[in-house]
Amino acid sequence: MKRWFNVFFVFMLLFALSACGKNDDAILNKQDYMSSVCTKDSVNEFITAAENMQGEGLLSGYVIREENCYNVTPAQVAIETNIKIFKLSDSCASFVMIDNEIYSIFESFGGYGFVNAVPCDFDNDGNKDLLVASSWGSGLHRSIVSIFNTSTRESTVVYDTSTTDTPHMDLFVATATPSFSSKEPSALPVYYQVYSADIKVNNNNFADLSYVTTGIIGTVEYQNGSIVFGSTNSEKKSIELSTFITADNIALLSVIITVLIFVFTRRAEIRYKKHDDKKVQYLKLIKLLEIMFASTKSKSGSLELTNELRAQFFDTGASLLLYGSKKIYRLYLLFREYTTNPLIKCCKYYNSNDTLHIMSEILVTIRKEVGLSNFNSIANNEALAFFVNDISSNPIAKVDVSKSKFRIRMTRFELFMIDRSKFVWVKKFVYYFIKPIFSAFYIVLKHAIFIPLGRMLGVIFPSLKSTTDASKK
Repeated sequence: MKRWFNVFFVFMLLFALSACGKNDDAILNKQDYMSSVCTKDSVNEFITAAENMQGEGLLSGYVIREENCYNVTPAQVAIETNIKIFKLSDSCASFVMIDNEIYSIFESFGGYGFVNAVPCDFDNDGNKDLLVASSWGSGLHRSIVSIFNTSTRESTVVYDTSTTDTPHMDLFVATATPSFSSKEPSALPVYYQVYSADIKVNNNNFADLSYVTTGIIGTVEYQNGSIVFGSTNSEKKSIELSTFITADNIALLSVIITVLIFVFTRRAEIRYKKHDDKKVQYLKLIKLLEIMFASTKSKSGSLELTNELRAQFFDTGASLLLYGSKKIYRLYLLFREYTTNPLIKCCKYYNSNDTLHIMSEILVTIRKEVGLSNFNSIANNEALAFFVNDISSNPIAKVDVSKSKFRIRMTRFELFMIDRSKFVWVKKFVYYFIKPIFSAFYIVLKHAIFIPLGRMLGVIFPSLKSTTDASKK
């Protein structure tokens, strides 16, 4: 059990260390980053700025009224920047207003339009930009992630679902920071992550959206002077792992590990009790081996079975039959065959000294079954070293062990072939399947046809019955 506790401790340590990765603040603090902000704040200001720009191509074709115009600026964008985002509820057209000037941040034809945005500064110029998730397209729905640069007032697309296998997927952007760190929050690095999302429209108002993230897609990073979208498998797996590590999941894992420790501990206790029961029975076997090893033999080399030895055989055999393992019991039967069965002495590779090596195999198997692992196993000649001198390190004795194992295998194989030559398997098949069928058929014919038919003939022909009874007498 100590090994199990060590394994679980290392697993928990690695799991805790892996939690020091990225964690999605958007999931933990949805109200800061979801695009469900839908108010009338500064709408009149936006309408006034739009009226001043009438005639310009940006706003041409759009009817902007107070009834269909909403302020959808996420809270974090409003806190960190002076940017305001407005959206038309009927056409989903979305615009950015900076210092009373209006700019387009993406295509505004179909789709959900603006979904959400987070402030960012990839070019490190000191001006907060916007990382924006939006969708557009009539007939061919697509979602994009773009960067709106507040210095140049231009948008750059960094990810477009139309180039992927899932063009209809909706997107959501969020920031993430390391979960566990001794640094101040302001000193922590910020990561920008892109999620797939399920978006719903509230009250038929396309400016009022609700969303739920369904999976992570990748990250937006600044590499070699340009902003790129990273979606490699390794990044996905590491980010998915970090998003999986939550307080609830860690608590659930702790409960599971506690249950597993209890189960394994209980199993170890039951296994120990079984080993303790086996130990008593195996001591009887060792005692029998000791008696046989010290008993006298006849001139022919066979063991003389006294009444005491017969009783010991019966007691040991019954104990092994009830409590011993299959392997130990079969080794015990093989040991008895080598000492008492005259058929085995007719085998080509039979050697009376092999009983000693069968005994060593029994002792090695007993060591494993009383609780010692395979790492604590010993060789057969080492098992015999307690009983026989000069055998544990003797190279000749080591070779004899290999020879003995070979002879035992060949003897057992020859006994197997004797069974086949006597058609034992055919006879077993006949008595298991063929004879029961014919015997059952005969019994059915006898009791269902012949006996009733005979009784009926006796009633119809009384003289025939009297003749039959007379012949029986």
